[in-house]
Amino acid sequence: MNVLEIDFAGEMFHVAPGDSLTFGRDADLEVDTNRYLHRRVGMFQQRSGSWWLTNVGSAIAIEVCDAASPSRMTVSPGASAPVPFRRSIVRFQAGPSVYELLLDQPEAESFPKSSETMEGIPTITSTNVSLNDEQRLLLVALAELRLRDRGSAKSAIHPNRAIASRLGWSTTKFNRKLDNLCAKFDRLGIAGLKGDSGGLASKRRERLVDHVLTVGLISQDDLRLLEDYQS
Repeated sequence: MNVLEIDFAGEMFHVAPGDSLTFGRDADLEVDTNRYLHRRVGMFQQRSGSWWLTNVGSAIAIEVCDAASPSRMTVSPGASAPVPFRRSIVRFQAGPSVYELLLDQPEAESFPKSSETMEGIPTITSTNVSLNDEQRLLLVALAELRLRDRGSAKSAIHPNRAIASRLGWSTTKFNRKLDNLCAKFDRLGIAGLKGDSGGLASKRRERLVDHVLTVGLISQDDLRLLEDYQS
């Protein structure tokens, strides 16, 4: 049985297949009372025989390092990735504090045969996702209020009809483009874009905007796309 062993500051946790474990300020594994730390930073769970790490936070990246080689990967907020190393160091930072979890999969069978197979492993993130012009334009239009004022609430998004009208799109085209964007990021493992039953999540626009701003996929510089489009 492929049990995941987690060592945090000498305290051992064992996660069996079928179970999951969250870690953070108020989670199954309570890391610290640090106010900069999310209540839940990440979660381990098994999928199809492999252990996966999901970053369930909104602003803290999680680094996974191979304990036996220089190989490493980064799991961005909202993303998921299989843990590809037999022994790993999971590292994340909240404010000035850095935390580490030591992972061991002693009974796992499927791993790369050498560290060479992991050289150049891509960062698990959606920052390099390919977007066509209309997809990027839609993201900027959705995020406009937050791009102009970073102190705005997550719900600060123009109504769908207003965005569609501004872009000169029909409501049908707007909805189709938004559906496609959400599906694209959902396939990358970004949570909150689909409901539990596979339907649409009620706050998918907020989750989508929050994610692309957190990982830096769009920035204030992209506001010129709206200005150029309307000129």
